[in-house]
Amino acid sequence: MYLIHVIFDIKNFESLILIIFLLFQIQSTLEITIPNIKVTNRAIRVAVYKNSSDFLEDKGIFMSKEIIPAKVGIFKLSLNDLSYGEYVIAIYQDVNNNGKLDKNIFGAPSEPYGFSQNFKPKFSAPKFNDCMIYFDQNNTKTTIKLLY
Repeated sequence: MYLIHVIFDIKNFESLILIIFLLFQIQSTLEITIPNIKVTNRAIRVAVYKNSSDFLEDKGIFMSKEIIPAKVGIFKLSLNDLSYGEYVIAIYQDVNNNGKLDKNIFGAPSEPYGFSQNFKPKFSAPKFNDCMIYFDQNNTKTTIKLLY
């Protein structure tokens, strides 16, 4: 009977540790600056990826946001309630308002787009590590320039 009581106590302790971890998992706001908006009144779509295994796939989007800039130039947006960790931010502006990122005959984007770390793909899509940023209390802001 004593052994059963000890096992029960260990499971309760493990559950308590998990609950404490989840309660204290730090979440904060990541501020993204896009310094070169050229087109207004067209949606900018933001996708946040957390895993390299499904990076750039719809099923891999951890968080998304759509915003519409009202003026050209610098635009700032915030991603709220984001846990500290490693992420890739991909953005594009849907200039023709068709709900998707258009590509040319070679498969390269024909609408403005950008990645965290301002990674510029050359001949293929980027890899997760090419664009990864680390978000924590010391790294709460990033800038992504749109590629035209």
